[in-house]
Amino acid sequence: MSTVPNPASASSGKEAKSHGTVGPAQPVRSAGDYKGFVAGVFSGIAKLSVGHPFDTIKVRLQTTPKAQFTGPIDCFLQTVRKEGVRGLYKGATPPLVGWMFMDSVMLGSLTFYRRILLEKVFFSKPSLLPPPSSSSTASRAEQVTEEARREKKKLPAIGHAVAGVMAGSTVSFIAAPVEHIKARLQIQYAVDRSKRLYSGPIDCCRKIYRIHGIRGIYHGLCATLLFRSFFFFWWGSYDIISRFFARHTSLSAPAINFWAGGL
Repeated sequence: MSTVPNPASASSGKEAKSHGTVGPAQPVRSAGDYKGFVAGVFSGIAKLSVGHPFDTIKVRLQTTPKAQFTGPIDCFLQTVRKEGVRGLYKGATPPLVGWMFMDSVMLGSLTFYRRILLEKVFFSKPSLLPPPSSSSTASRAEQVTEEARREKKKLPAIGHAVAGVMAGSTVSFIAAPVEHIKARLQIQYAVDRSKRLYSGPIDCCRKIYRIHGIRGIYHGLCATLLFRSFFFFWWGSYDIISRFFARHTSLSAPAINFWAGGL
């Protein structure tokens, strides 16, 4: 009995022979794999521009005696009056560079861990799903089955939460030294640069390393890891809220991302 050759396999075989090798085609890496990293770079820049003054006030309130500032507004006014607006952006250089890498690694590794979890942990075999009906009277059943198939291809909320913890732990090894140096620069109150202990982030890093070594640079790593373990709830709840809005509202995808991220 004769068999009909598969055109796809025939063409792939010709391509393999033309290259001198025979074997399965290598997967082509999509540009979407790098979207998380690129988005992280711009996320870091935007976060620094808007959020760093608030962070400076927070750090100063956390590290100074209560008598120095009566509250966040007083801290803001004193900083601007004595050091100018630039005082609010003290220590901005480490996060300017660091947050671009941090958010890039964060979102990029999050995308990577989500894909790995979906393929290796939460993978469902197609055979476990009922095949679509070929009867014309079962169009509704076919639609429900197709929706179920698409849902099976999505990572569940617990998967997003686990991926968030893994990505948070990964980025902590970059975040810990960046935030450590940033905080030391933020609490330098002297307007005259010559009276400051550190002339800049590189000088700060060099002095810490000379006295305390690499352990001094990574001082606070355990606290950073503990803090980023809460990404379990952050990314898990983000997925739950995003799905709720997608199913029960007519909001666009950017609007859903905005509200889900805020909530």
